[in-house]
Amino acid sequence: INAEYMGSRIAKVEELPILISTMSYGYGGRPNMHGGMSQFGAGAPSFPGVAQYAAPIQEDEPPLSRLFVTVPPTFTTEIIMAQFSSYGVVQSVRLVNDRPTGTFKGNAFVKFDRASSAATALENLNGAVLEDGQQIKVAFAAPRGQTPSADDGEQPPKSRLFVTFHKTVPEEEVNQRFAQYGDLESVRYIRTLTGEPRGIAYVKFNKTSSAVRALEDITDQEAVNPTPLQQWRVKIAEPRGTRPAGSTDSATLQVQQQLQMQIQQILQTPGMAQLAANYPGLAGLAAPGAAAGRSGAASWPRGADPDVWKSPTLGGARVNNNVPPRSRVYFTLTRRLTVDQLQPMFAQYGVLESVFLVKGRNCGYAKYNNAHCAQQAASALNNVDIGEGVIIRSEIAAPQMEGVSQNPKRPRLF
Repeated sequence: INAEYMGSRIAKVEELPILISTMSYGYGGRPNMHGGMSQFGAGAPSFPGVAQYAAPIQEDEPPLSRLFVTVPPTFTTEIIMAQFSSYGVVQSVRLVNDRPTGTFKGNAFVKFDRASSAATALENLNGAVLEDGQQIKVAFAAPRGQTPSADDGEQPPKSRLFVTFHKTVPEEEVNQRFAQYGDLESVRYIRTLTGEPRGIAYVKFNKTSSAVRALEDITDQEAVNPTPLQQWRVKIAEPRGTRPAGSTDSATLQVQQQLQMQIQQILQTPGMAQLAANYPGLAGLAAPGAAAGRSGAASWPRGADPDVWKSPTLGGARVNNNVPPRSRVYFTLTRRLTVDQLQPMFAQYGVLESVFLVKGRNCGYAKYNNAHCAQQAASALNNVDIGEGVIIRSEIAAPQMEGVSQNPKRPRLF
C-alpha cells in the first residue's frame, strides 16, 4: 500500500489505525511514508514522534506501553495522534467503534514503543480539560485477553520497583543509581533477622514515569554490560500485602532485638529447659545467626524427619502441596544446606507452611499459604548467592503428582 493510495483513502484509515500509525507526517501535508510534505491541506498536524516504518506491532510489548483513552467522539485518529505523539514514539492508534453503528464513541487505544513514554503521556493528559470543558481520561490498558487488574495500591500506580542486586552493593550506591531518574519517596532494604543485607530493595518514586524509566534503562544496561557477580534486576513491585520481613529502618531492627531478648528470657524460666531441649531451633531465635551457622541445630522435634520442616501452626494437618495453586517453590542449591538454614530464608517472603529437602539431592520445595508469597520468593531467590558461595535457583513448582512425594524427572535448574 503506497502513500498515494493511503492518502486517497484517509476516511478508511481511521478504521485501520495501525496502518496510519506506520506513517510519518510532514507539517501541512498529506501522509508521506518518508516524512516528506505533500498537499494534504493547511493546518494538518506534524507528528515527529510517530513510528517511521511499517513493522509488526506487539501490542502488549513492552508491558505498560499501551494506553486506554477516552476522548470526545469528535476526535479523529489524527487528533489523538497529535495529542500523544509529543510524549514519545506512537506505534499505533486504534479507535473502538460501536459495533451496531460503526461510529466512534470516544474510546481508543494508543500504543507507544516504550512504557516510559506511555507513563509520561498518562501523567500529562489524564484529566486534561479541553476548551469546551470536556476531559481526556487516560489509563494503562490491560493486556489483551485479560480483564483490567485492580489498582496496585500505590499513588501514583506502578511507581514502586522491586530490585535485586549483589548483597555487597552499598545502600548509598543503590540510592544514587535510582535518584538520577526522579524524586525518590523511599527506599526500603530487605535484611535478614540478624541485620545482614540481602541485596533486595523496594524503590518508591513519586512519579510512575520515573519508575518505569529506571526499569527500562537499568534493564537495557544490564543486557549490554552485565554487572559482575550478580546482575541488577528490576521490575514493577507486586501490590502491597505480605512483605518480606526485616527492613533497614531502626524501628524494625529494634523490635527484632527486643523479641530476641524476650525469647532468651523465656528459655531461662523454669519448665522451659525441656522444651528447648526438644526444639533446639528455639535457641537459635534468641542468638542471632546461630541457627543458620550451626549444622547440628534444627527447628523440628527430636525423632522427626530432619529433611522436613512443617509450620507448628498446622498441627497435625497435612500440607496440601497443590492448594492453593502455584503456592509451592522448587529450588536447587550448588551445595546442600539444612532445613534449619533454609526455613528462615524462605520465611522472609510470607506465611510458610513447609520446607522439604529431597533426600540425597541438593534440591527441595518451599510451600506457602498463597501464590503471591511463592512468586515473590521464586523471583527474589533465583540465581542468588545466599552466602559462603552457595547459589540458589528457584521457580514455581509444577503441581505434585498424586501418590508421589516429588515429581519425577524434575528439570535441573543448574
